[in-house]
Amino acid sequence: MNTDLLTSMPGLTAPAARHGLVAGLRAGLVTGLALGLTVWLTLAHAPAHAQAQAQAAPATTPATSSAPAVGTGTGLPIHEVASTGTRQALEQLLRADPRQRDARNPLGATPLHLAATNADPGALQALVAAGANPNARDGEGRTPLHMAAFSTRTANAKLLLRAGADPLLKTDAGRDVLSMARRVRADELAGEVSLWILKGCTPAKPC
Repeated sequence: MNTDLLTSMPGLTAPAARHGLVAGLRAGLVTGLALGLTVWLTLAHAPAHAQAQAQAAPATTPATSSAPAVGTGTGLPIHEVASTGTRQALEQLLRADPRQRDARNPLGATPLHLAATNADPGALQALVAAGANPNARDGEGRTPLHMAAFSTRTANAKLLLRAGADPLLKTDAGRDVLSMARRVRADELAGEVSLWILKGCTPAKPC
């Protein structure tokens, strides 16, 4: 500000001019600081405000089918009965709903796959009598005969062979029944399967 202009004004002395100049500068400085502080606070809180709004907004998810998968969790009741139950219990389930005979669990296994591992051959006998497929494949290409070999169930393997199980089928990983049996040291079962293959046995002409 030009002090000469201030002092040239009528009735305005030099001290008064200086006092007015200082007061004006102070007022301008305070106003500028207040404005700058307001801008800084606005910018500083803007990201936090935006983040709060984003968190409060409802999340959107892609639409999915509401149809439940068959055999959720560990499977249907028939899978549990086939694995550990008796022939009587399994026959009761089949009478209630014959369609359960070929029901798949989340791993793609049928009740016959699980019955092949059961220490009680009754469940397997019930499924075979009901017409279950002895060469059904699970999610890894295993048949019920593979499962009998893996669990060293020789009696179950013999039942499956007589029911039409093919001992030459391989899993998706390339394992046949004999390699599966040797892997778990199921020597008796491997012997039975080997004789079945060597003698050319069939369900119509079992050995």
